[in-house]
Amino acid sequence: MANKKMKKCVKKALSGLFAFLFVLSFVCYQNSDLKELEQISVYSFSDGKMVVKSDVNYDFLKADVGEDTAVLKLFGVIPVKKVTVNKISTDNICLGGNAFGIKLFTKGVIVVGLTDIVTSSGAVCPASDAGVKKGDIILSVNGEKVDSAEDFGAKLAKCGKKGAVLRIMRDEKEFDATVTPVISAEDNNYKVGLWVRDSTAGIGTVTFIDKKTGVFGGLGHGVCDVDTGLLMPLNSGTVIDVEVTGVVKGEPQNPGELQGNFSRKTVGKLDINTETGVFGRLANTDNLGEVVPIGTKETVGEGKIYIYTTISGTTPQKYEAEIIKIYNESGKTKNFMIKVTDERLLEETGGIVQGMSGSPILQNGKLIGAVTHVMINSPEKGYGIFIENMLSSANSILSEQNKAA
Repeated sequence: MANKKMKKCVKKALSGLFAFLFVLSFVCYQNSDLKELEQISVYSFSDGKMVVKSDVNYDFLKADVGEDTAVLKLFGVIPVKKVTVNKISTDNICLGGNAFGIKLFTKGVIVVGLTDIVTSSGAVCPASDAGVKKGDIILSVNGEKVDSAEDFGAKLAKCGKKGAVLRIMRDEKEFDATVTPVISAEDNNYKVGLWVRDSTAGIGTVTFIDKKTGVFGGLGHGVCDVDTGLLMPLNSGTVIDVEVTGVVKGEPQNPGELQGNFSRKTVGKLDINTETGVFGRLANTDNLGEVVPIGTKETVGEGKIYIYTTISGTTPQKYEAEIIKIYNESGKTKNFMIKVTDERLLEETGGIVQGMSGSPILQNGKLIGAVTHVMINSPEKGYGIFIENMLSSANSILSEQNKAA
């Protein structure tokens, strides 16, 4: 009798456990982050070790990784969702540290300002009246694609006093806005009251290069419009050799910067501009830095690090610094705080300056991340990004090309 009762209790307990697990798996799936998760990243190392990463981390979810897909399982038992696998090899990553120039051309034009137009009947702003806002991206005029700021102006001029239908992208969503130009009393031309931008250029630092594919990553943060602060949508971009010729030393409230000469030689192209940096391909991979092992964020700790950067000429140098705080949940670009301790770098630059973004960071002989931002009040301090965040973005280039092939 006791055995029957025991078996009945065990059976009831197991049924309750499975019911609980089922409900828990349903709740997990209903979580908005998990529902939107379409892929996970799998990092492979030369020693055969594999590390699974995703934008959604739950300790009770395990990934059963296959060749191209993976099944997420609750406690490794109950299947929750199938996702694609983004495989990232770290066997061929070479150290960067060299400065590079970029020229970036946007998709469409970015609205960087709105202004009133003085007409014979008063001041008006047709663009504002139509709902156009600073930071909007104008993709076309009356169905015709916009290629540049000049092209946008020419297309508007053709409209005359007729309404122009602008195709606008805002917060990754597209919609139409009809703008009616007015005659400016200043020059008798039709205008809508918009300031737009279509390109930018600057200096940054290469973080790494994959010697097998030529894929590289740099900056450690995205290229944003100086007026709107928004990520610039990349239409095309080029990479240019740069020789660093001088440094404006950083001081509190006055960030310094690298100064350099752009060569006329294009050495690569940009493919994507993301929150975690710019990524593309170099045309020549003959003279690269040393291949370095990768350190995932679990291996990163407070303490001594080395920053590889170029503050003169074209050759990177190694400088001492330290990680003074780690922010594991701080987002994609400000993952830890660093402090420059090398007297040479402090003397020359004051610490971290603009143009050093992307400078690779090594700890215990492993590439763990890159410099991203300087602290305005304390230029000897700044932030760094985990290298795996950059590698994941870089690998998306190969994934897209493989799909196209």
